[in-house]
Amino acid sequence: MAERSISILKAIGNPNKARIVAHLAKHKGETAEDLSRHLGYPLPTVYKYLRELEAARMVESEVRDRNQLYYPGDFKLVVSPENLREMLEEQSVADVYRARFGDEGMERFKEVVEKVKARKMTFRQAASTLGMTYYEFVSLLDETGAVNEWETCDRLVSPHSSEQKRESRGVFEAEEGRRLRSPHPKGDSERAPR
Repeated sequence: MAERSISILKAIGNPNKARIVAHLAKHKGETAEDLSRHLGYPLPTVYKYLRELEAARMVESEVRDRNQLYYPGDFKLVVSPENLREMLEEQSVADVYRARFGDEGMERFKEVVEKVKARKMTFRQAASTLGMTYYEFVSLLDETGAVNEWETCDRLVSPHSSEQKRESRGVFEAEEGRRLRSPHPKGDSERAPR
């Protein structure tokens, strides 16, 4: 209960997101384009907010006649000093993540961790895929013990060995040096006069 309340508070901390939920309470079953037009927000912003509100389970959607329609979620938020104390007491990152994305989200997290372990995905890509910040992802890795499966933290941060880093740095520096030494591609005579 407390974890869900935190995700709701976080989601409606932005008044524009709260306006979307309030608008959907009055006008159920609108598309993102409708919301953008009625509220005057850019369409990409509306899509971003709707994703975040769906993750917090404050908005639900369904596809009808090839249109994705959005509805207000079924939630109730009661804010009191006692509720805030309960919400903010020692909570784990995993609890907050589970409240925000449910058990399906935890399964998705496990799948993404496997991709990170296989070096098919970076930490930042994994965090973005899961809808969280880089720091939340690293904290969740640490808390769930997924980090302990690697030999060193250095391997976690960069999947390349020190030798590979030196080689790639040398190639980069050589290419940069060639670029700096090469003449201007158009030559001085072709530049526009000042």
